[in-house]
Amino acid sequence: MRRLWICMVLIGCCSFAPMRLQAGDKVDHQAAKDRISALNFVKMVNTAEREFLQLHGRYATFPELTKSGQGKQNTQAASQDVRGLQSMDLQSQSEPLAGFHLRFIIASDGSEYELSLTETSRACGFTWFSNESGALYQAKTLTCAEELTPSAFSGALTPPDVDETIPATRTDVPCPLPKVLQEASRRVEELAANLQRFSAREQIEHMEVPKKGHLRTVTKRTFNYVAQINQEAGAPSVEEYRKGTDPEVTADTQVYDTGSAAFALIFHPLYIGDFAITCEGLTESAARPAWQLHFAQRPDRPNQFHVLQMDNRYFPLPLKGRAWIAADTYQVLRMETDLLEPARKARLEREHMVIEYGPVDFRKGTVRLWLPQLADLYIDYHGHRYQRTHKFSDFQLFWVDSAQVIKPPKADADPPKN
Repeated sequence: MRRLWICMVLIGCCSFAPMRLQAGDKVDHQAAKDRISALNFVKMVNTAEREFLQLHGRYATFPELTKSGQGKQNTQAASQDVRGLQSMDLQSQSEPLAGFHLRFIIASDGSEYELSLTETSRACGFTWFSNESGALYQAKTLTCAEELTPSAFSGALTPPDVDETIPATRTDVPCPLPKVLQEASRRVEELAANLQRFSAREQIEHMEVPKKGHLRTVTKRTFNYVAQINQEAGAPSVEEYRKGTDPEVTADTQVYDTGSAAFALIFHPLYIGDFAITCEGLTESAARPAWQLHFAQRPDRPNQFHVLQMDNRYFPLPLKGRAWIAADTYQVLRMETDLLEPARKARLEREHMVIEYGPVDFRKGTVRLWLPQLADLYIDYHGHRYQRTHKFSDFQLFWVDSAQVIKPPKADADPPKN
């Protein structure tokens, strides 16, 4: 069986793409427009919840979310499609969008939430489901299932290319790009030099939509995860270990990934020169001021960072993307990446990643590190679309030459997957 790995020379990565919503033969243009607004509303709520979590250490109830203004802030800073949501009624807990019913459930301690948004204005309407993982699901009632044909999937659920739109920024504040790059590179270098490894609890959700458009598999697994950062000839490399009750890879696995959460190493001094980087201005990410940078693989430099492995063949995958760098600490807060061009020899049409980083306090509270919290991966390969969501929690840190070493992780005895 052919398997696809998308991996990096220093790390590995693989992805897949979400289900598509399309205005097909049976869907009029207004219905398609309304459903895109509904989809963007769910995305906006997930983004607002992640930012509320970083500020308050828990997820918000829907009234708390609207009172905090985080939802409106995300709407105003979003792309053109999302700006169409500015007419929504955020004060309504059951119908923030006309023609759609919202159901929002949150745990009593704010540790998790679930939401559904159901189309009520049309017979056999869609329902979208999501939770704190950020994964999106689309469904219809069984009596309407025959209408959920391949034409019911479209690019609306496929993430837009990073160059499709430029997120809004302030242009009245000069961007000190050399200083931003110097400091961001220093933060990444310090992390790679000092942090021997970290472990976490990792949830992986996997969804596949084959060529005919019908949902094939949705799996959810939990692993003990360890990232080992090695320094060889000054170049950082990352090995990943996973151990759980279920295997990470089975006989049916077509696509899987390693190393996607460590993409911030793009800013390491040994790799940053391989990318052309520009500053697009000052904005906000995770509710804090951040410099918005655009990067792309330089054609005159070798691709040392990202490759695709298919069977025994390797294909370089030049990247482009955006990074949001904290204006005060110069930590990497968020990254989005795409391929510079499709790898058609490997039949890889799309690979899109969104990686969010958050603060993790060392046990004694003397050190704060920014480590991956969430990684969403999308891929369009061989006519199939995949979505893979990694969620990290319960971090344990292992420092070089530190007396504050926590007990070894359970996964440490197993060999790395890549």
